[in-house]
Amino acid sequence: MERIREEVKFPKEWEKRDIYSSVFLNRYGYYELRRQNAPEERGRNFEENYFQNYAGQTYAKAYPESELQFIRAKLEERDAVISENLRKARRGCTEGYSLLDIGCGEGFLLKYFQEKGVRVKGIDFGVYALRQFHPELLSCFEQGNMESLLPEMAKRGEVYDVVNADRVLDMVPDAGESVGHMKEVMAENGILVVKVANNYSNIQRMLLETGELKKEHWLDDPDHTGYFNREGLVSLMEECGMECLDFYGDTFVDFQLLNSYSNYYERPETGHEAHRTAVRIENLLHEISPERTIEIFRLLGEMGFGREIVGVFAKKK
Repeated sequence: MERIREEVKFPKEWEKRDIYSSVFLNRYGYYELRRQNAPEERGRNFEENYFQNYAGQTYAKAYPESELQFIRAKLEERDAVISENLRKARRGCTEGYSLLDIGCGEGFLLKYFQEKGVRVKGIDFGVYALRQFHPELLSCFEQGNMESLLPEMAKRGEVYDVVNADRVLDMVPDAGESVGHMKEVMAENGILVVKVANNYSNIQRMLLETGELKKEHWLDDPDHTGYFNREGLVSLMEECGMECLDFYGDTFVDFQLLNSYSNYYERPETGHEAHRTAVRIENLLHEISPERTIEIFRLLGEMGFGREIVGVFAKKK
Protein backbone atom coordinates (compact mmCIF):
# COMPACT_ATOMS: atom_id res chain seq x y z
CA MET A 1 0.00 0.00 0.00
CA GLU A 2 1.34 3.45 -0.92
CA ARG A 3 2.21 5.54 2.12
CA ILE A 4 0.51 8.96 2.26
CA ARG A 5 2.98 11.69 3.21
CA GLU A 6 1.87 14.39 5.60
CA GLU A 7 2.21 17.98 4.47
CA VAL A 8 5.54 19.64 5.25
CA LYS A 9 5.06 22.21 8.02
CA PHE A 10 7.84 24.73 8.52
CA PRO A 11 8.39 26.54 11.85
CA LYS A 12 6.66 29.94 11.91
CA GLU A 13 9.98 31.72 12.43
CA TRP A 14 11.14 30.36 9.05
CA GLU A 15 8.58 32.48 7.21
CA LYS A 16 10.37 34.50 4.53
CA ARG A 17 10.45 38.24 5.18
CA ASP A 18 11.51 41.22 3.10
CA ILE A 19 14.07 42.53 5.61
CA TYR A 20 17.41 42.51 3.77
CA SER A 21 19.11 45.61 2.40
CA SER A 22 20.66 44.11 -0.76
CA VAL A 23 17.80 41.83 -1.89
CA PHE A 24 14.00 41.93 -1.97
CA LEU A 25 11.43 39.14 -1.74
CA ASN A 26 9.81 39.02 -5.19
CA ARG A 27 6.30 37.93 -6.11
CA TYR A 28 7.42 34.35 -6.78
CA GLY A 29 8.75 33.93 -3.25
CA TYR A 30 12.51 34.03 -3.80
CA TYR A 31 14.96 36.86 -3.22
CA GLU A 32 16.30 39.07 -5.97
CA LEU A 33 19.10 41.63 -6.06
CA ARG A 34 17.82 45.19 -5.59
CA ARG A 35 20.46 46.81 -7.80
CA GLN A 36 21.55 44.99 -10.94
CA ASN A 37 24.17 45.88 -13.49
CA ALA A 38 23.03 47.22 -16.85
CA PRO A 39 23.37 44.57 -19.61
CA GLU A 40 26.52 46.16 -21.05
CA GLU A 41 28.14 46.37 -17.58
CA ARG A 42 27.24 42.75 -16.89
CA GLY A 43 28.71 41.57 -20.19
CA ARG A 44 31.91 43.53 -19.62
CA ASN A 45 32.22 42.21 -16.06
CA PHE A 46 31.87 38.60 -17.21
CA GLU A 47 34.43 39.18 -19.94
CA GLU A 48 36.98 40.94 -17.75
CA ASN A 49 36.60 38.75 -14.66
CA TYR A 50 34.97 35.37 -15.27
CA PHE A 51 36.68 34.63 -18.58
CA GLN A 52 40.11 35.54 -17.24
CA ASN A 53 39.59 33.83 -13.90
CA TYR A 54 38.70 30.51 -15.53
CA ALA A 55 42.42 29.83 -15.78
CA GLY A 56 43.22 30.34 -12.13
CA GLN A 57 40.30 30.55 -9.72
CA THR A 58 36.96 29.33 -11.05
CA TYR A 59 38.05 25.78 -11.87
CA ALA A 60 40.54 23.38 -10.31
CA LYS A 61 43.48 22.35 -12.48
CA ALA A 62 42.97 18.73 -11.39
CA TYR A 63 40.68 16.86 -9.01
CA PRO A 64 41.58 14.28 -6.32
CA GLU A 65 40.13 10.80 -6.72
CA SER A 66 37.42 11.34 -4.07
CA GLU A 67 36.23 14.45 -5.94
CA LEU A 68 36.14 12.59 -9.26
CA GLN A 69 34.14 9.84 -7.55
CA PHE A 70 31.76 12.53 -6.26
CA ILE A 71 31.38 14.04 -9.75
CA ARG A 72 30.71 10.59 -11.19
CA ALA A 73 28.11 9.82 -8.50
CA LYS A 74 26.31 13.10 -9.21
CA LEU A 75 26.26 12.32 -12.94
CA GLU A 76 24.87 8.83 -12.34
CA GLU A 77 22.16 10.30 -10.11
CA ARG A 78 21.34 12.95 -12.72
CA ASP A 79 21.18 10.21 -15.36
CA ALA A 80 18.66 8.25 -13.28
CA VAL A 81 16.54 11.36 -12.65
CA ILE A 82 16.56 12.29 -16.35
CA SER A 83 15.60 8.76 -17.43
CA GLU A 84 12.75 8.57 -14.91
CA ASN A 85 11.33 11.97 -15.86
CA LEU A 86 11.79 11.52 -19.61
CA ARG A 87 9.75 8.36 -19.22
CA LYS A 88 6.97 10.46 -17.65
CA ALA A 89 7.16 13.22 -20.28
CA ARG A 90 7.49 10.89 -23.28
CA ARG A 91 5.06 8.27 -21.98
CA GLY A 92 7.55 5.50 -21.47
CA CYS A 93 10.07 6.17 -24.24
CA THR A 94 13.64 7.09 -23.21
CA GLU A 95 15.53 5.87 -26.27
CA GLY A 96 17.42 8.12 -28.66
CA TYR A 97 17.22 11.46 -26.93
CA SER A 98 19.28 14.64 -27.28
CA LEU A 99 20.68 16.92 -24.56
CA LEU A 100 21.67 20.59 -24.40
CA ASP A 101 23.83 21.63 -21.44
CA ILE A 102 23.60 25.38 -20.76
CA GLY A 103 26.65 26.57 -18.83
CA CYS A 104 28.53 23.34 -19.56
CA GLY A 105 31.75 24.45 -17.83
CA GLU A 106 34.37 21.71 -17.74
CA GLY A 107 32.17 19.36 -19.75
CA PHE A 108 31.87 16.44 -17.32
CA LEU A 109 28.12 16.12 -17.91
CA LEU A 110 28.54 16.40 -21.70
CA LYS A 111 31.22 13.70 -21.68
CA TYR A 112 29.18 11.35 -19.50
CA PHE A 113 26.08 11.49 -21.68
CA GLN A 114 27.99 11.45 -24.96
CA GLU A 115 29.61 8.18 -23.86
CA LYS A 116 26.10 6.80 -23.29
CA GLY A 117 25.23 7.55 -26.92
CA VAL A 118 23.23 10.73 -26.29
CA ARG A 119 23.50 13.50 -28.91
CA VAL A 120 24.90 16.39 -26.87
CA LYS A 121 25.67 20.08 -27.25
CA GLY A 122 27.10 22.51 -24.71
CA ILE A 123 27.06 26.30 -24.54
CA ASP A 124 28.87 28.64 -22.15
CA PHE A 125 30.27 32.16 -21.78
CA GLY A 126 33.84 30.86 -21.83
CA VAL A 127 35.73 27.99 -23.43
CA TYR A 128 38.77 27.71 -21.15
CA ALA A 129 37.33 25.11 -18.76
CA LEU A 130 36.12 22.80 -21.54
CA ARG A 131 39.42 23.10 -23.39
CA GLN A 132 41.26 22.29 -20.16
CA PHE A 133 39.31 19.14 -19.25
CA HIS A 134 37.56 17.82 -22.37
CA PRO A 135 39.00 19.43 -25.52
CA GLU A 136 37.58 16.56 -27.59
CA LEU A 137 34.10 18.04 -26.96
CA LEU A 138 34.84 21.39 -28.62
CA SER A 139 33.17 20.11 -31.80
CA CYS A 140 29.81 20.01 -29.96
CA PHE A 141 30.27 23.33 -28.15
CA GLU A 142 29.14 26.87 -28.98
CA GLN A 143 30.47 29.87 -27.08
CA GLY A 144 28.26 32.83 -26.27
CA ASN A 145 25.76 34.60 -24.05
CA MET A 146 22.78 32.33 -23.37
CA GLU A 147 20.31 35.20 -23.71
CA SER A 148 21.32 35.86 -27.32
CA LEU A 149 22.52 32.37 -28.27
CA LEU A 150 19.35 30.43 -27.39
CA PRO A 151 17.07 32.55 -29.64
CA GLU A 152 19.58 32.11 -32.48
CA MET A 153 19.57 28.34 -31.93
CA ALA A 154 15.75 28.30 -31.93
CA LYS A 155 15.72 30.18 -35.25
CA ARG A 156 18.06 27.54 -36.66
CA GLY A 157 15.53 24.90 -35.65
CA GLU A 158 17.60 23.33 -32.88
CA VAL A 159 15.43 21.33 -30.47
CA TYR A 160 16.50 19.10 -27.56
CA ASP A 161 14.71 16.46 -25.53
CA VAL A 162 16.63 17.41 -22.38
CA VAL A 163 17.72 20.97 -21.59
CA ASN A 164 20.05 21.07 -18.59
CA ALA A 165 20.95 24.34 -16.82
CA ASP A 166 23.19 24.08 -13.75
CA ARG A 167 23.99 27.28 -11.81
CA VAL A 168 22.71 29.46 -14.64
CA LEU A 169 19.27 30.82 -13.76
CA ASP A 170 20.49 32.60 -10.64
CA MET A 171 23.00 34.61 -12.70
CA VAL A 172 20.67 36.16 -15.30
CA PRO A 173 18.96 39.59 -15.14
CA ASP A 174 15.49 38.27 -16.01
CA ALA A 175 14.90 34.65 -14.98
CA GLY A 176 11.45 34.47 -16.58
CA GLU A 177 12.78 35.65 -19.93
CA SER A 178 15.61 33.12 -19.74
CA VAL A 179 13.18 30.27 -19.03
CA GLY A 180 11.24 31.40 -22.11
CA HIS A 181 14.40 31.09 -24.21
CA MET A 182 15.05 27.62 -22.78
CA LYS A 183 11.51 26.55 -23.70
CA GLU A 184 12.14 27.59 -27.32
CA VAL A 185 14.81 24.89 -27.71
CA MET A 186 12.86 22.21 -25.79
CA ALA A 187 11.03 19.42 -27.56
CA GLU A 188 7.29 19.40 -26.84
CA ASN A 189 7.66 16.25 -24.74
CA GLY A 190 11.06 17.23 -23.41
CA ILE A 191 12.23 18.14 -19.93
CA LEU A 192 14.11 21.07 -18.42
CA VAL A 193 16.49 20.32 -15.54
CA VAL A 194 17.44 23.36 -13.46
CA LYS A 195 19.97 23.51 -10.63
CA VAL A 196 20.29 26.72 -8.60
CA ALA A 197 21.92 27.66 -5.31
CA ASN A 198 19.55 27.46 -2.34
CA ASN A 199 20.28 30.93 -0.96
CA TYR A 200 18.63 32.64 1.98
CA SER A 201 17.74 29.06 2.85
CA ASN A 202 15.97 28.10 6.06
CA ILE A 203 19.30 27.21 7.68
CA GLN A 204 21.00 30.41 6.54
CA ARG A 205 18.17 32.68 7.70
CA MET A 206 17.88 30.85 11.02
CA LEU A 207 21.60 31.30 11.72
CA LEU A 208 21.42 34.98 10.78
CA GLU A 209 18.59 35.38 13.32
CA THR A 210 20.56 33.63 16.09
CA GLY A 211 23.75 35.56 15.31
CA GLU A 212 25.69 32.41 14.41
CA LEU A 213 26.16 34.01 10.99
CA LYS A 214 27.29 37.63 11.16
CA LYS A 215 26.45 38.55 7.57
CA GLU A 216 25.02 37.23 4.29
CA HIS A 217 28.21 35.49 3.15
CA TRP A 218 26.53 34.03 0.02
CA LEU A 219 25.63 37.46 -1.38
CA ASP A 220 27.42 37.98 -4.70
CA ASP A 221 26.59 41.53 -5.74
CA PRO A 222 26.16 42.40 -8.62
CA ASP A 223 26.69 39.14 -10.55
CA HIS A 224 24.40 36.77 -8.64
CA THR A 225 20.96 38.25 -9.31
CA GLY A 226 18.51 35.55 -8.07
CA TYR A 227 18.52 33.84 -4.65
CA PHE A 228 16.22 30.87 -5.05
CA ASN A 229 14.34 28.43 -2.84
CA ARG A 230 12.07 25.52 -3.71
CA GLU A 231 8.78 27.41 -3.58
CA GLY A 232 10.11 30.39 -5.52
CA LEU A 233 11.63 28.30 -8.30
CA VAL A 234 8.47 26.22 -8.77
CA SER A 235 6.28 29.36 -8.73
CA LEU A 236 8.43 31.04 -11.40
CA MET A 237 8.30 27.96 -13.60
CA GLU A 238 4.55 27.62 -13.27
CA GLU A 239 4.06 31.21 -14.45
CA CYS A 240 6.34 30.40 -17.41
CA GLY A 241 4.02 27.58 -18.46
CA MET A 242 5.96 24.72 -16.89
CA GLU A 243 4.93 21.99 -14.48
CA CYS A 244 7.21 20.41 -11.88
CA LEU A 245 7.83 16.69 -12.42
CA ASP A 246 10.53 16.18 -9.81
CA PHE A 247 12.50 18.08 -7.18
CA TYR A 248 15.41 17.28 -4.89
CA GLY A 249 18.12 18.83 -2.75
CA ASP A 250 21.77 18.59 -3.71
CA THR A 251 25.15 19.01 -1.97
CA PHE A 252 24.42 19.07 1.77
CA VAL A 253 27.54 20.80 3.07
CA ASP A 254 25.45 23.50 4.77
CA PHE A 255 24.38 21.19 7.63
CA GLN A 256 27.88 21.79 8.97
CA LEU A 257 27.01 25.44 9.58
CA LEU A 258 25.04 24.24 12.62
CA ASN A 259 28.31 23.29 14.35
CA SER A 260 30.38 26.30 15.45
CA TYR A 261 33.57 24.32 14.85
CA SER A 262 32.68 23.62 11.20
CA ASN A 263 30.83 26.86 10.40
CA TYR A 264 32.85 27.51 7.25
CA TYR A 265 31.34 30.96 6.68
CA GLU A 266 32.56 32.32 10.01
CA ARG A 267 35.63 30.06 10.11
CA PRO A 268 36.83 29.95 6.47
CA GLU A 269 39.79 27.77 7.42
CA THR A 270 37.32 24.88 7.95
CA GLY A 271 35.86 25.17 4.43
CA HIS A 272 38.07 22.55 2.79
CA GLU A 273 37.34 19.93 5.45
CA ALA A 274 33.62 20.79 5.45
CA HIS A 275 33.49 20.15 1.70
CA ARG A 276 35.59 16.99 2.06
CA THR A 277 33.21 15.67 4.74
CA ALA A 278 30.15 16.32 2.55
CA VAL A 279 31.84 14.57 -0.38
CA ARG A 280 32.66 11.51 1.74
CA ILE A 281 29.13 11.25 3.14
CA GLU A 282 27.45 11.57 -0.27
CA ASN A 283 29.91 9.14 -1.89
CA LEU A 284 29.13 6.62 0.85
CA LEU A 285 25.37 7.00 0.40
CA HIS A 286 25.70 6.58 -3.37
CA GLU A 287 27.88 3.49 -2.99
CA ILE A 288 25.27 1.83 -0.77
CA SER A 289 22.31 2.65 -3.05
CA PRO A 290 22.05 5.37 -5.74
CA GLU A 291 18.28 4.84 -5.93
CA ARG A 292 17.73 5.29 -2.19
CA THR A 293 20.14 8.23 -2.14
CA ILE A 294 17.99 10.04 -4.71
CA GLU A 295 14.91 9.36 -2.57
CA ILE A 296 16.68 10.81 0.48
CA PHE A 297 17.63 13.88 -1.55
CA ARG A 298 14.01 14.28 -2.68
CA LEU A 299 12.78 14.25 0.90
CA LEU A 300 15.44 16.73 2.01
CA GLY A 301 14.67 19.00 -0.95
CA GLU A 302 10.97 18.91 -0.10
CA MET A 303 11.91 20.04 3.41
CA GLY A 304 13.95 22.96 2.04
CA PHE A 305 17.42 21.50 2.59
CA GLY A 306 20.42 21.36 0.26
CA ARG A 307 23.13 23.89 -0.56
CA GLU A 308 21.77 23.56 -4.08
CA ILE A 309 18.36 22.47 -5.33
CA VAL A 310 17.34 20.75 -8.56
CA GLY A 311 13.96 20.89 -10.28
CA VAL A 312 12.77 18.93 -13.32
CA PHE A 313 10.07 20.59 -15.42
CA ALA A 314 7.96 19.89 -18.51
CA LYS A 315 5.79 22.14 -20.66
CA LYS A 316 2.20 22.32 -19.46
CA LYS A 317 -0.15 20.52 -21.81
